[in-house]
This record gives sequence, structure tokens and C-alpha cells, in this order.
Amino acid sequence: MTRLEGKVGYFHTYFHTRRCSCIPGTYGLGGVAPVEVKPSANPVQVGDSVTLAISPLTHAQAGRWALGADPILVWFGDSQDVFPSYKGRASLNISTGALLLKSVTVADSGIYVVEGSNPAFSANASLKVLAPVSNVTVTANVTDPVEFNDTVSLTCSASGSSLSFRWHDGSADIRASGRVHLSDDNRILTISGVLRSDKGPLYCIVSNTISNATSKGFSLNISYGPNDVKLTISRSQKDAFKTGSNITMSCSAQSSPPAQFQWAFNGGMLSREGQELRLENIQKNQSGNYTCWAHNTRTLRYSSLTMPITITGNSEVSVEVKPADPARVGDDVTLAISPPQHMHAGIWMIGNTVILVWIGDSQDVFPAHNGRALVNTSTGALTLRSVTVADSGVYTVRGNSPELTANVSLTVLEPVSNVRVTVNVTDPVEFNDTVSLTCSASGSSLSFRWHNSSSDIITSEHIKLSNGNRSLTISSVLRSDKGPLYCVASNGISNGTSQPVLLKISYGPDEMTFTINGTQNGSFHTGSNITMSCSAQSSPPAQFQWAFNGRMLSREGQELRLENIQENQSGNYTCWAHNTRTLRYSSGKLSLDVMLKSVNPGLWSALR
Repeated sequence: MTRLEGKVGYFHTYFHTRRCSCIPGTYGLGGVAPVEVKPSANPVQVGDSVTLAISPLTHAQAGRWALGADPILVWFGDSQDVFPSYKGRASLNISTGALLLKSVTVADSGIYVVEGSNPAFSANASLKVLAPVSNVTVTANVTDPVEFNDTVSLTCSASGSSLSFRWHDGSADIRASGRVHLSDDNRILTISGVLRSDKGPLYCIVSNTISNATSKGFSLNISYGPNDVKLTISRSQKDAFKTGSNITMSCSAQSSPPAQFQWAFNGGMLSREGQELRLENIQKNQSGNYTCWAHNTRTLRYSSLTMPITITGNSEVSVEVKPADPARVGDDVTLAISPPQHMHAGIWMIGNTVILVWIGDSQDVFPAHNGRALVNTSTGALTLRSVTVADSGVYTVRGNSPELTANVSLTVLEPVSNVRVTVNVTDPVEFNDTVSLTCSASGSSLSFRWHNSSSDIITSEHIKLSNGNRSLTISSVLRSDKGPLYCVASNGISNGTSQPVLLKISYGPDEMTFTINGTQNGSFHTGSNITMSCSAQSSPPAQFQWAFNGRMLSREGQELRLENIQENQSGNYTCWAHNTRTLRYSSGKLSLDVMLKSVNPGLWSALR
């Protein structure tokens, strides 16, 4: 029998022939006051060190530590023996009886028992060792679902212990609702009757009591449509055209993948495919109902829109705006009668106001248009010089020899200028603040849209447009919303873009990294010089402070330098990052193990 086996046998006989009456975890033998075991941390992260202290302090002459029924070490006086499976990881403070475990693993979880003699006592405590969260991934049963048809199940997996799960859509936590279901442990997110607004990106956030991690954004390629079919004709709202004209009909639809288009005339399918249908030299027999059919080959759905077209004969007189309608403020505009007419006399009016009259080769211009209006007595065409917004309206010509009446609508627009953006706050805090941007511009009949760096901004859960798209509101602003943001104002004749707006968004600290001498290694020999470095994602840059075994040090800054280190400097070093703008904190921890360069084998030889 070895000396170690003999000591174990002695303790087994001694402590099982004694009897105590005590509560679980706190024991006393032979009248000694009860004691308890207090871990220095609980739970403990895998790889860290933990001390199991006896309280109140008891100077036992001999004793043993065990994890359940498995012995860890025994001690007599000033000597101690560590069992093989704990060699190099377990040690005892002879003065206090405290047990130190280094580089703990999940397998070190359990009930720790300490038994001592002279004085006699026994106590236990439960310790839990957790692996930090890592490798958070999301998988889906289908990544290209069809809107309304499919049910999507997203499964989150991660490494670590005692994990909890939650889901995020980029702006808020996802909660169960009519279409959204979560499994009992929240690992599986199920979306029934998926909608295009469910595309994501979606995130899985996994945590335990010592750490957390987030998956990469998971986006769904949702097939939808076609719907919202729109049909336009030759950039005009007119539905009547003269024989001999050329017209182009254009069709569009909301669809993913893009829809395929086919055309029909009076219910009969045409051989034309594509978004445009061009008709040249049209005749009266081409009057009728034109239908655009949109088809999505993935959703297998169809949608259509029909528009009636009327082709009129050349005998009808119309008025054309030249060079174009709408016209720009300051331009010269001609209202030409088509086909040209050689009228002996006539009158031009805007609304009920007379502009001019003519008989033969003479003409009289009324005062309001004197110097700006002129008629070509040969063709009846009216020319307006340097038009203003006030010149917009319906113009009517009435002629004699031959008799005719025709009218046309003219719109005069002021070009876009002075596009500016104002913002309620330019230095918001991520997740906290709502940013409101307002666009203003000079010009008439303006429309507005917003641009973020490379693409148009569309509404979402945290982005809203209002006031005719003049106002952009971003709730719970994210660092990705920083811009540059632009407002684009346009009308029928021009457009303008504002100067870029850059939001100085304060965020963090997060995504901390922690290294020692440029590595993740935490073991060094006594006498070494080491430098610990800490960094974090933060704007403005984070301030850093250091702690050792839970006690704050007087050191600040990203680096902590230790020179000529000794064994008593082994332990847990924590870097605290603080953002003075967001008022948030984040921390990272690394265990440092300082070892003697050489070990005196005398003690171990004496105990064998």
C-alpha cells in the first residue's frame, strides 16, 4: 500500500466512524462550530482559476478535499499530496485549508467536500463551471421561400454551457405572435406564411451567465408577387392618340424574382413579350383595351392591368406644347395647332382670361400678356416668352374660317434648387436616440426621396418617411445608419441633391479583445515582463481600467505592463472599457498563471 493510499484509508475510517448533526453544506464534528465552503467565484468560466475557502478560518492539522466521491488531495501538517488526476491543477493553502483549482473545465462542476481533523469538521459547496458562448450559427429549412406559401424554421446552435437563446431582427427582439412561433428553449424560430418583410437580416443571440455572442445576420431570399402592376403610355396620362402616331406602353410590377411580361389586345394574346409594347403608325382599328400580364416563374402567380386606348382621325384638331410639357420657368413655349390651320380670325385664352385676338394679319395682345405673347397668323400657333409658374393652366383656341375649338394644359415649373437637410441631432447614441431629418428645397411640384450612401432608403421597422417623404425618422439609431445621407428633390424638369449628412453615432464599447504579449497564452515564468493589451469597438474611443482578482488597480489605458512577475501575481486580470458618451461598460477577462522556472522536488520525495 502506498503512502497516499494509506492516508486516504485513514481519512475514510476516521470520518465515517464520527457522527454529526448539521445542515447540508455546513458541518461540525465533536462540538466544533460549523464551517462552510465559499468559492471565490460561482459560476466559473472554463480555463479560469477558483479558490474554495473555508469560513470561518479553521487551522486543521490534517484533512482532505474531494469532488463528490473522487479525492483531490490530502494534507498532514505542512505536507500535502495531490491525486494524479489533479496534478498541476490543485493545491492547498496549508495555513487556511483553502483549495486552489487552476484551468477548470466543465467536468470540474459538482459538490466539493472538505473534511478536517484537529479540529474536526466537514463542509461542502456546489461549484458550476461554464464554457463561454462561441460558434453561434443559424441554419434554415429553406432560404428561398415563397411569400404566403412557405413556413420557415430557423435553428440556432452554439458552443458553451447553460445557454439561453433569443432572436433579433436588427431593431428589436422577435417575440411570438400570430405567425411567429418560438420553441420552448427559443432555439427554433418558426415563421408561418412568410412575408417579404420577414427577409431579415435576422440574428440569434446566445448567452449564459458569463458571456454572450451573436450570429451573423441571416437573410431570406423571399419570392413574392407580381403585384402593384403599373401601366404607362408614352410618358403621358392621355388615352387618346391620332392616327399615324407612335406610342410606347410600359409595364412594371413588384416581383422577386423579376416578373416576365406579355401583352394582350381586346382579350387576345399578342406575340409581344417584355416590359414595353411599341406601336408605330397607329390606326383607328388599333383602338381598344390593352392588357399587360405579369408572371412570376417562382411563385407561379399572375397579375394584370388593362388600359383603354382611343385612336382618333387626323380631322380632329389638337394643340401640342413645344418643346415639351411641363416647361421650365424662363423658357419660351409655343402652343401649336395640329394639323396647322390657316384661320382668318381667332382668339387665345387661358381659363376665362383673353390673351390676344387676331384678324387676318393683325393681332391685339391684352395688357397682361403685352410683350410676351405672339400669334403666328398663318398657323394659329401661340408663342409665350419667358413663362412663369403663373402661366400654368388650360389654354383654349377658337378659330373662324375654319371654325374650330381646341385646348391644351400647360404646366410651368420652377427648377429645383437649394436642397438642404436639417437634423434634430447629429451625435446620437446607438439604440437610445431617434434621429429626425427634414428636407427643404426651392422649386415647384417637388417630390422627395432619400439616399443612404449607395441605395434609396425605404421604410422599415425603425425607419419611417412622412410629410410627403420630406421627413426621415430613424428610431433607435444604429451605427450602420451613419450615412452619408442625401435628400434628392425632383420635379418634371430637374432634380437636385443635398449636401451629405453624416451622423456621428456614439456606440459601444463591445467586441472586446484581450491579449498578453500579443497572444492568448496566459502562462509565464517568474521574472518575466509581460504586457496585457485591451481593445474594444467604441465611438468615441473607450477609456480603459484594470482589475486583478476583482479588485480595481490604479492603472488606466489600453495596456497593463507587469515587470519581473512573481507567483503571487497569478490570477484573473480584467480589462474594463467605458464609453463616456454612451455611459456603457464592457469587460474582458484573462487568467494569468505564473510558474517557477524550476521546482524543488524535496517536498514531493518526502511525501512518497
